[in-house]
Amino acid sequence: MFRDSENHVLDRAVSILALHVRAILIALVPVIFTIGSTCAAETRGAMQPSRTEVENGFLEGRVTLACGPNMPSCEERPYPVELFVQNQQASTAPPVHVEAKPDFRVSLPPGVYAVSSADARSWRALPTLKPITVRIRSGGVTHVDVRFQRGPELPTR
Repeated sequence: MFRDSENHVLDRAVSILALHVRAILIALVPVIFTIGSTCAAETRGAMQPSRTEVENGFLEGRVTLACGPNMPSCEERPYPVELFVQNQQASTAPPVHVEAKPDFRVSLPPGVYAVSSADARSWRALPTLKPITVRIRSGGVTHVDVRFQRGPELPTR
């Protein structure tokens, strides 16, 4: 008989404990959902890299002045000059102005670009440069050797 009453008390205690745990869980459910949704909102609102944002690439190179065909003892030499780098896919964007001393390095969004001389006076016997097309890849480095050709020799008296 003592055992039966002991089991009955134990069963009653377990039932009461189960009711208390259930009541606590029911009370905590809205709090748990509120905390979860707040954390998700904070994560969404935080500054995180956008999946649509693309990493820039780099264009680097060296500018030289090439020797003419009738100059056998001439050596190609560094040529400090200003360049324009124009995005070929965004024709409305202004060109990027690059100062090559004679080496240069510039960060650019991925795309196809034309490298040209920023000096519009090339028709006056100054060195000339035919535009060079380059492709910039996201996170990559594109190297280009920019070789200006000597302008036409002026007649001497």
